Amino acid sequence: MNKYLVCFALFLAVICCLSLTEAAPAREELLDWHTAIEKIIAAYERKYPGPSKIYPPEVAHVVDPKNLYLA
Repeated sequence: MNKYLVCFALFLAVICCLSLTEAAPAREELLDWHTAIEKIIAAYERKYPGPSKIYPPEVAHVVDPKNLYLA
């Protein structure tokens, strides 16, 4: 019986802690994901100025394991 009482008390403590965190007002900058993404892009553009390099596509080569000779 005692372990059920302890489990119930722990359950209530967890519920109380979760309700307190939900009741706390959230900062506005945490909720604005668009501004956060814009800041990340701006920081990247400041660090690496200029146009991005575009590389030609690479052709994939298939290796046949039956005819693979490592000399």
